Amino acid sequence: MARKLNVAVQMDPMESIGIEGDSTFALMLEAQSRGHALYHYEVRHMTLREGTMRPGGSRHDCGGLPPRAAW
Repeated sequence: MARKLNVAVQMDPMESIGIEGDSTFALMLEAQSRGHALYHYEVRHMTLREGTMRPGGSRHDCGGLPPRAAW
């Protein structure tokens, strides 16, 4: 069985993207369909702790959206 991943994606706020043509969103949908956990963060959520950059994102579910074929 394939290993499940935690996938963090840096992009604009979800409310502002056009899902009909956004390749990053398409990749997120595909990752989710394969059972991977998705996390979304924006540049403004990045922090520097002890010399390491860290995203301050949140878990994201792409559910409830139309299938890719619809957009």
